[in-house]
Amino acid sequence: MNRFSIIIFILMIAGSCTNSPPAGQLLPADDGALAAIFPPQASLSDDYLEIIARVRLDLPKYRIKGICAIFRSPDGSVQIDFVHTSLFGSYREDATIYVAGDSIAIQDHERGVFRGNTETLEHLSAHFDFEIMPDDVIVLMLLGTPRREDLENARLAVSGGRWTLLAQWRGRQLEIEGDDGRGPSRLRICSIDGKGCYEARYGYESTGGFGGYPERIICERMGGSERLSMTVESIGRSGESSAARR
Repeated sequence: MNRFSIIIFILMIAGSCTNSPPAGQLLPADDGALAAIFPPQASLSDDYLEIIARVRLDLPKYRIKGICAIFRSPDGSVQIDFVHTSLFGSYREDATIYVAGDSIAIQDHERGVFRGNTETLEHLSAHFDFEIMPDDVIVLMLLGTPRREDLENARLAVSGGRWTLLAQWRGRQLEIEGDDGRGPSRLRICSIDGKGCYEARYGYESTGGFGGYPERIICERMGGSERLSMTVESIGRSGESSAARR
């Protein structure tokens, strides 16, 4: 029996012995409970994780597509390389995003501009109209989990082979849904007043060809026209990072 099944079993027993509200049972206080409902790639190891994917980015004025290379180091830091070209070849983006701990930065190779943590967070917060945290990127890409200590009133509800996790995460509402025995199918983060939200949806190969990691990821701002669609082409681990080429 895997870790997630054990947690579900315990919650089902607890639910049968108490008149708990439909919101579900309180999530155990250790990080292992969160790791159990995320894909294996969200747990740190001694290896570097490398993901290559095709990407399509829909923006209000144009649409671009290209290649995305994602590198996750054993310390949990993430580097994302984007090389995008518009469908008609008239627009190009070449940038790298660095996320480490509570810091995020963007290197715009196309324009020769580097944006540090403060500038990047101000830009993202203004765009999404609520506070963005650096590790939101890591969690949305399912390359790491929220720290249990940062979640308030975290509850896991199970019904009909599906589970839902609800919590407050750093002053925002977090909702994650998934199927029993599989990672999240949807992850949404909203401001407390519900006026600003962004969401990621995940699709998995029926054969489990990526070792539990989703084959398709779609991220979008709710109520907006911006959408990032990613299709994974390969995923693997190695003892040395390829990211050093940048």
